[in-house]
Amino acid sequence: MRHSDDYGFFRGGHRDTEKAVVFASVATLGKEEYLNEGYFPKDYFQYIVVDEFHHAVNNQYRRILSYFKPLFLLGLTATPERMDARNIYEICDYNVPYEIDLADAINKGMLAPFHYYGIYDATDYSGLRIVRGHYQETDLDKLYLTNQARFDLIWKYYEKYPSRRALGFCSSRKHAEEMARQFNLRGCPAAAVYSNAQGEFSEERDIALSGLREGTYRVIFSVDMFNEGEVIICVRTISKCFRIRCVFLNRAIIQ
Repeated sequence: MRHSDDYGFFRGGHRDTEKAVVFASVATLGKEEYLNEGYFPKDYFQYIVVDEFHHAVNNQYRRILSYFKPLFLLGLTATPERMDARNIYEICDYNVPYEIDLADAINKGMLAPFHYYGIYDATDYSGLRIVRGHYQETDLDKLYLTNQARFDLIWKYYEKYPSRRALGFCSSRKHAEEMARQFNLRGCPAAAVYSNAQGEFSEERDIALSGLREGTYRVIFSVDMFNEGEVIICVRTISKCFRIRCVFLNRAIIQ
């Protein structure tokens, strides 16, 4: 399709219609103003592929799925079990044509192998509120940002399992910025990355990734970014810096 005139895009500034193949973003196509006969009849597409199908329970996805009437609908996801326990299988009548688990995917050479290290964290979470299956961001900030021993613990194991390029996943913007500050104080170039970032250590996503590849940064601490659909081959370590434990992975490719 790369050299065909019969494919188009429906995203950003593109509103291509009357094409045999249309690549659309859910954020654009899912708006009510576009789901009508003026853009696409309900039966316009015979075949629809929905990537990251675990988001299909959300409103924009549901509007698209409710509007179009294709002959065949294919949903793809690597993470069908959602943290909020909402069921995506019922959307497709529990029809699963193919599935493979993490271990089998690694053994078949489809994913990079990794080493998993679970680090004991003595932080007491028993007094925190849990809302819809998650701790509250403000509660975690109070627990983390004043806990110097925890920063020292994370740094200790980062040094034990060193990496020239690493990703750290944090619970909030303040947490990501403080993690970056702590690593910078220890002589390890780090940045915090999150949407609409305005903090001292914040960077735009693409700039930060370029810095990671080129060695400007050794660690990027992020909030709800790089969670899915990412291939960052230069990354050697992934650190989960919140919740019950601090986890380091070696030789990791995010896919």
